[in-house]
Amino acid sequence: MTALKIIYGIMHSMFMLTIVILSILDWSPKAEVVVNYENLRLNRYDNGGSDGNKRAFEIFNKNKDISILYLKNKLTVANNPLKERIIWILGEMKDKSSTDILLYELKHNDNESIKIDTIDALVKIQDRKAVEPLIKLLYSNRMNVCIASIKGLSEIDDIISNEHIKKLLMHNNPEIRSNAIKYFAKIKDDKALEKIRKCLNDKDNTVRIAAIYAIGENEDTYSLRLLLDLVNSNEGAIKLSVITALGKIKDPIAVEPLLKILKSNAEDHIKELAMMSLSEIKDERVKWAFYDYKMNKNNRTTSHWAEYYLEKIIKENKTSVGD
Repeated sequence: MTALKIIYGIMHSMFMLTIVILSILDWSPKAEVVVNYENLRLNRYDNGGSDGNKRAFEIFNKNKDISILYLKNKLTVANNPLKERIIWILGEMKDKSSTDILLYELKHNDNESIKIDTIDALVKIQDRKAVEPLIKLLYSNRMNVCIASIKGLSEIDDIISNEHIKKLLMHNNPEIRSNAIKYFAKIKDDKALEKIRKCLNDKDNTVRIAAIYAIGENEDTYSLRLLLDLVNSNEGAIKLSVITALGKIKDPIAVEPLLKILKSNAEDHIKELAMMSLSEIKDERVKWAFYDYKMNKNNRTTSHWAEYYLEKIIKENKTSVGD
């Protein structure tokens, strides 16, 4: 066995030496691609880490057309660690000619990490041919693959995915439920919002926070009363999420509840967030409240934030303050 390793080592060294000699005599793009691939295969770029992949990509990208053909051919015979590197590079190249080979890998390679990396690459390429295969993976029994598919479809933004992802809003896995909700934070759908409002009462906090986030991103005024019921929640993450969402919705109804937070004994970071959200709402009460807090030097921190957000309001021409 040792003898075979020695022979292999000698043969490989001769191969590399031949490439170097040929490249010196007649350096061609193909030779550069071959040498770069060997360096990638042998982990000569920072042990194949993300920096190494980036270095390899930069060299491959100089000879993009040749590199894509070469890498697609090598992808079919590479081991999984090398496949991960090739898939990442093909994704970074964003060329639709790589879609078919990546879809083949997605279907036939059972390695979860490879599937997720391939989904990421297909999303970067933005080819709608990937939509149907990704929809199929929404029904995978592997949570991470399902979540990667949800995220991927939200980036490709194809409306035919909506009905499938709506079903996941009621999934028994809270991680999948919360990621399905986040999908509809990016892809607007009124019927999905109806289901998301119900998720405000979910037993899982991750799901509830995702629902609050989605409602805020959709600027959903119909959910405003539901959010105001949660603004005084004893759970910090819920309270912060609601305050943020109220700033996204920008409805004057939220002004008084947010001002009450400033008058309460809430922690400073909660008050700052309340000021940030208030600054997004066009309402005279906000201007004068900030002016009062600015002039009150008993709490320097609150006074500083009030001055900052008051200036922000003035610059954005939301309101004006007299001298």
